[in-house]
Amino acid sequence: MKIRSGLLVFTLVCSLAIIGLTILKLDNSIERQLELAILDGYPGTTKADVGLKINWLKDGVQGNIASLTVKIYDWRHESLQINIFQGDFINVQINWLQLFRKKQIIVEKIGQGNILAAIDETNLNKMINRYYRGLSINLEENGMKVNLNVKILDYTIRAIVHGTLIPGTGPALYFVPEKIDIGKYELSENIRQDLFKKMKIPLSLEKIPFTFQVTTVKIMQNKIIIEGKV
Repeated sequence: MKIRSGLLVFTLVCSLAIIGLTILKLDNSIERQLELAILDGYPGTTKADVGLKINWLKDGVQGNIASLTVKIYDWRHESLQINIFQGDFINVQINWLQLFRKKQIIVEKIGQGNILAAIDETNLNKMINRYYRGLSINLEENGMKVNLNVKILDYTIRAIVHGTLIPGTGPALYFVPEKIDIGKYELSENIRQDLFKKMKIPLSLEKIPFTFQVTTVKIMQNKIIIEGKV
């Protein structure tokens, strides 16, 4: 009886070990598939790191990922490039069929999560020029300058607008002007306020495969840090 009992315990331990190794291998395979799908779906992106935990005994078979972490370097969306993108999510529903057959990430649901994106001055200039040609941006600590041409009556004058970035709706940001310099010219308050209204420039992090709300924007010397919640 003792031999049988010991053999049963040994068999159970071996079975659990095999199951554990199988699950670990499957998790690693899914992590790799997600990384490949990101690189394949966004050409020009240099690197993607994915970590996840799946409860296979609960709802993992249906595509539910209990926790998911993602870090993407030089994430490129056509002409928009995000230097670093990080995301931490829970209860993520992925379409397994699309992932393994077509290497496409179809996010069907996200319980909640946090994102962080860093964009440097060069990529921010490319981003803003998708909407407004002829503008250039210089980042400063806690603020930014927009260089542009302003047409007043029949004259085109080079101007520098000082301002900041604030969260908009969803993945949108707004450049909000605070001060405008036009050489030695003194502008009337009416013209100044009219220019301020026109300089409230919207930007957006487009084509990210899920919706989120920007919560804070930090402007640093050479980059902006965007934080948001899903």
